[in-house]
Amino acid sequence: SRGLGYGDLCSPGWLEEDPELFWGFWGQCYNDYRRARPHEGYEILDRWAERWFRHSPVAEQIRALQQQAAGAKDGQSNADHNDHDPFSVEDYAGAFFAFTSNVDAHHYDWFHACEIHECHGSTEFYQCAAGKQACKYATGVPLTCGGGDGEGPG
Repeated sequence: SRGLGYGDLCSPGWLEEDPELFWGFWGQCYNDYRRARPHEGYEILDRWAERWFRHSPVAEQIRALQQQAAGAKDGQSNADHNDHDPFSVEDYAGAFFAFTSNVDAHHYDWFHACEIHECHGSTEFYQCAAGKQACKYATGVPLTCGGGDGEGPG
């Protein structure tokens, strides 16, 4: 045993220092998260979002402003995405979003991709550590890959 805890193993430095340890750890996390079921709190939040936030006049105004700003910035919509990304963003959040530090991707089981902001990413999406500008490589893990029932996360 190396005496390493979860926080120690989360370092991307292991990819270069010990690739087998890195992929073994993240592969096990990936399989565990895919097998796990989200708790009922996700369903409660989804009901609240659906009842009070997603379809309100304020939500429509926010979405219109986001769409206008995105169009003015680069002429593209949020629907532009990687065809291999199982969690593609195809809309704008409106009056509800979830900010999470969870890396299990369970938010995608209940919320729209445009409503989810992950501060640490997830085991479902890998991107070059050099940064988005320096490295264009990014990929999502296919929903049919890995543990669980073959139906993807959730």
